[in-house]
Amino acid sequence: MVKTFTILSGLPKLALADIIAAKKPPLTAAPQLALFVWLKARSGQEAAVTTLLSGALADVQQEAGTIAWYALKTGPSSFALCDVFATEADREAHLSGNAANALRTQAAQLFDGAPDIRKAEVLAYQIKA
Repeated sequence: MVKTFTILSGLPKLALADIIAAKKPPLTAAPQLALFVWLKARSGQEAAVTTLLSGALADVQQEAGTIAWYALKTGPSSFALCDVFATEADREAHLSGNAANALRTQAAQLFDGAPDIRKAEVLAYQIKA
């Protein structure tokens, strides 16, 4: 534990989250890449954001290249998405898919500022039955 704090530039930021919707990975999945998206709902739009993210699950389920997808509520008006993929082509397909388009279409109405979208590499993973 002490070594962890000497190699990081500070303490890890931890937060509790509620899962709104999830596409769970198959046991045979081999995720290599990820997306993290942080969203802040406009005041009074929290329920609409929850509905939008819950409804996006049906579209994400149809995306063969999206191995796993989680929509999270991380605070009273804050939300996050975490998605994993095997290839860059799969990640790009997701970013131009129906769920992403629905999010973009309603962004100005529902969100306080632009979504914070970050690409990442998966360093390690565990998938349980």
